[in-house]
Amino acid sequence: MDGNTFTVLMVLAVHWHGARSCPWPCTCKGDVKGEVTVDCSHKNLTSVPHGIPSTTLHLDLKHNNISIIENNTFLELPRLRDLDLSFNSLTRLERGALHGLVSLEGLNMASNHLHLNNESYPIGVFSELKKLQVLDIQNNIDGDTMALSTGYPDVTGLVELQVFRSDSIFTLQFGEAFQALENLQELDFSGFNGYCSLNNISENLFRNFNTHHPLKLNISQCGILNIHPLAFNALPMLEVLDLTDNSHFRFRSLMIASESFINTSLQVLLLTTINRDEAMTLFGQYFQHLRKTKITSLTLDHNYVTCVDKLAIYNLPRTIKYLSIKSNKLWDAKFLLGVVLLPNLEFLDIGHQMINSRAERYIVSSIPMRSTQTYQYCDGSIIHTRTITPENNRPTRHNANRVIEYFNMSGDSKGPCDHDTSYDYGIHIDIIPLPPTLHTLRADVIRLGLSLPNFTFTSSNSLRSLNLSTDILYCWGGPWYGLHDLERLDLSANQCSDVSPAFFKDMANLTHLYLHDNNLGWSLALDRQGEIFSSQTNLQILTLGKNRIRQLPEIVFHNLVNLEQLKLDENSLRSLGARIGRMTKLKYLDLSGNELVSLDKNMLQDLDDIATSTNITIDISDNPSLACNCDNLEFVTWSLQTKVTIRSVRNNLCFITNSSQIPYGQFQDIARSLWFKCNGQTTFTIVLSVFIVVLLVLGMVSVVYYKRWKLRYLYYTGRRRVNPFYPADYAAPPNRLRDVFVSYDEDDMTWRQFVQEELLDKLKENHISCLISEIDFLSGRNTRDIIEQAVLGSRRTLALITSDFFKCWDRELEFNMAVMHGMATRQSVVIPVAMEVLDEDALPPDVAVFLEAYPCLPYTGDAAFWAKLVSRIKQDDPSDVHSS
Repeated sequence: MDGNTFTVLMVLAVHWHGARSCPWPCTCKGDVKGEVTVDCSHKNLTSVPHGIPSTTLHLDLKHNNISIIENNTFLELPRLRDLDLSFNSLTRLERGALHGLVSLEGLNMASNHLHLNNESYPIGVFSELKKLQVLDIQNNIDGDTMALSTGYPDVTGLVELQVFRSDSIFTLQFGEAFQALENLQELDFSGFNGYCSLNNISENLFRNFNTHHPLKLNISQCGILNIHPLAFNALPMLEVLDLTDNSHFRFRSLMIASESFINTSLQVLLLTTINRDEAMTLFGQYFQHLRKTKITSLTLDHNYVTCVDKLAIYNLPRTIKYLSIKSNKLWDAKFLLGVVLLPNLEFLDIGHQMINSRAERYIVSSIPMRSTQTYQYCDGSIIHTRTITPENNRPTRHNANRVIEYFNMSGDSKGPCDHDTSYDYGIHIDIIPLPPTLHTLRADVIRLGLSLPNFTFTSSNSLRSLNLSTDILYCWGGPWYGLHDLERLDLSANQCSDVSPAFFKDMANLTHLYLHDNNLGWSLALDRQGEIFSSQTNLQILTLGKNRIRQLPEIVFHNLVNLEQLKLDENSLRSLGARIGRMTKLKYLDLSGNELVSLDKNMLQDLDDIATSTNITIDISDNPSLACNCDNLEFVTWSLQTKVTIRSVRNNLCFITNSSQIPYGQFQDIARSLWFKCNGQTTFTIVLSVFIVVLLVLGMVSVVYYKRWKLRYLYYTGRRRVNPFYPADYAAPPNRLRDVFVSYDEDDMTWRQFVQEELLDKLKENHISCLISEIDFLSGRNTRDIIEQAVLGSRRTLALITSDFFKCWDRELEFNMAVMHGMATRQSVVIPVAMEVLDEDALPPDVAVFLEAYPCLPYTGDAAFWAKLVSRIKQDDPSDVHSS
């Protein structure tokens, strides 16, 4: 029997044996090594099932309802290495519950109801677990049951234990049995994973730990208030200390506790959120003991730090490599000059400074600009005050009420940012010192609101990654000198609209350049000499998405010969314009979300040239104007035969999926058919287009003439709605409307005399308010405005029609405006009165139609006439409606 056959038989035997002996309702799996895994999780079990294969190495019993582990439950499982009893209802273990588990390496009993006392953990319950390396009993108690806890479990026998995770209470002590845990490497009492209440850590809390290995201690979210200055003397092998989210611990308490750090091997110190509720200054004295340690990593995130004393940086150990002070509220950055004193610093993160919160805006807005005020700033070991006057409180470009003092370094360069005011904020230097070993600097999401002038960095720096995204650096003047090792630069989301052609010229080793989410379209369009990226011959990734780019000069990317990814997505490009033929290593070109109409011949040729040496993908999705039709025949032909992978070609007459291949024969048929179709349609399309245009013009002229009065009415009345400067009195409120506007032939003295001497008197006798344009409006006003106000400012329009009435264009406008107003308000507005016998043929057609539906009231001058006229003016009959 050969080796392969034997292996197959072994696998079959293991699976057959596992299936035959696997307890219900569990599932069993075996491998070629004979290792069996039994999964009994989420089965609603109340006890450990019988019949578990003796070859089982991994037993999963989590998420059940097991309450007690009885004696000898696992006696038949001598090979078991991992046992998971988490998320059950365990309340106690019997003394011999774990007998027989001589090979057990991992025991998880987290998230049960096991109290820290001898009833839940009988003395000696772990005595046979000589190989146990990980013990997890976290999340077994809470604030209501902590009173039942009298002591930590007896760990006698756990000589190989490396990781101990447990709930913790400050009133409990670790017994002498913990002295035997010489292989211990991790102590986890974190309140994130369980219950931890270590309000005051005493001098003797850790005295019984005697590990000979580097130790990680996690006491995060434990409600710590004070730590004895000698508390960690008992842990000389302590390397990692996590004090995260002890929000009331404060840095003053750290100063006391850190005295014992000197006697440890501490390398990593996590101090995230140890000060939450009040703004604070990070004084140098807080770190006075750290200088004597060998810490390599220090995290100070989320501590509401507004100011850092320069002595705080001075007191940091020279061994520090990682320093993070992100997500605070720093408003002074002079302390950064001190990081040059950290000769081994490799990573620095000062990003996410929440300096634009509502509280800061309120404080700033409360400072009168024309009075003298004071505010605090950092210097030395105390906080001083600085006087703010209108002369030195000069605004930044984006926020006139800002008191945040990030340094605005200025130089001698002349670039696109020189038109900005040189604000006297913070410090002004020409050379920026950097630690010689610093390779990563993150200063993102600070929202500085500054321009970037000429900088020179110390020549000895080795910075490789710089993140300045989301800082509102609105203008990049430069150039920046000295960043010869810089490989990754992120300037995205800065609202930058202006970049100097020389800004990147001394960054020749850049491989990743992220410039998306800015407004660089104009600067790139003006770069006709290809200067902006002229030095980036090593660049591999360039992102320019969301930059409002409408056009690109032909040689803007001329020197990007090693570029592999170019992202120009979500701009406004109608064509690429820029030549990309020299990018022989280009693998991905993103032109999605633009306004591409076509891909020009040069671009198609460049893509084909690149495809001869590399597999290139172009994304042109979400370009609704790009279609495979007669208008884009050249692109259709190219897309069917090119080796370039085209992603998501949409809105096309021909369907092309990603990386689809069309046989050459089909390509010829499709191309020939489309060519004949497109050319055959040209003449017909021209003739049809001319006919349609003529028809549309005639139709529009007819509609405009037919609806000319309605259109004029809508125009005059519409101005009031869209013009904010239109006089407010042009449309009187309902309670101020005149009863009637009188329209008559003002050029005829007979009718003017009739109106002023007889009509007005009759109407006043009947308490009817009148509006007469030549009486109620001042001379010099625009006639059309007067007509509009008169018609809209009266309930009725009384038209005294004579043979010459409609010879005046103004009278015709008044009459038709009133008719249209009646149609718009669905009321009887016009009251036509025939002052003499009218010739219907001489009337305008629109007027004749109206008078046929609503006849004139003939003027007789007798009492009956005046009674009818008064009645018509005063009536309010909604049923008498003018309709079109």
